[in-house]
Amino acid sequence: VIGPIEVGLVINDGLNDSDIYLATVTVEKVTGLVEAENQSIIFPNPASDYIDIVSQDTFSHLTVINSAGQTMAKKEINRNYRLDISALPNGMYILKL
Repeated sequence: VIGPIEVGLVINDGLNDSDIYLATVTVEKVTGLVEAENQSIIFPNPASDYIDIVSQDTFSHLTVINSAGQTMAKKEINRNYRLDISALPNGMYILKL
């Protein structure tokens, strides 16, 4: 997309305190854009009970990492997988495929 884009950043300190920063960035030129051959879809976001992972790629492992860098879960998965997250505390997580 060429033109102004509004972007946001949420910084959470892990103690229920968040700061939100908003900025408008103007894109003037896009170069070197390469379409991904394989795509993964992870939904819903946000989620509270489960997340679904649908992919053209074959993954063998999924790791859930919390904002402190701790591994919260490790699972062996295949292309399509439903991950139960209902036991995880509320927060932001990184999924490593």
